[in-house]
Amino acid sequence: MLEEEKDGVANVRCSPNPANDQIKVIGYGVGEINAIAATDVTGKTRQLHQINSPNKGEVICDVSKLQPGLWFLHVQGTEKDLTIKFSIIR
Repeated sequence: MLEEEKDGVANVRCSPNPANDQIKVIGYGVGEINAIAATDVTGKTRQLHQINSPNKGEVICDVSKLQPGLWFLHVQGTEKDLTIKFSIIR
């Protein structure tokens, strides 16, 4: 279960984690999500989503073109930017 913002601390969750082809990114305390980048463990950005529509801090991302393994998800919000780990299995 996802936890909402507590005591003014922003957080981001993605579901499911581990993922297969799609993830739902939910940001609490980040404002609207403007962009999402997936970075591999070597630091290379492999996929970037620019979001142009209002989203209330929730976005669905296609990760089907990413290779299985560990990834870092960089979420740029209107109020805060955060990074979390997620993995892809197939």
